[in-house]
Amino acid sequence: MDRAKAETLFGHYECLPLTSDDADDAAHLRRYHGWALPDAFQAALARRYGLSLATRNTEDFDPEQLSFVNVPYRLSS
Repeated sequence: MDRAKAETLFGHYECLPLTSDDADDAAHLRRYHGWALPDAFQAALARRYGLSLATRNTEDFDPEQLSFVNVPYRLSS
């Protein structure tokens, strides 16, 4: 993908800065939940900014236990 296409695609999304407090929170979440570091950073930012984390990964992000998690849809079996 060339740069212009990437900027068109991702230019609609706000880029959130990471702070040392976010890193500390992500490290805590990683230890507590056993999450991979990228998952822990997503959760830390969602919590700090009061955002919903939209994911179908309910194995790691249980919406019953984590108020910031939103499962946008479920596949029926």
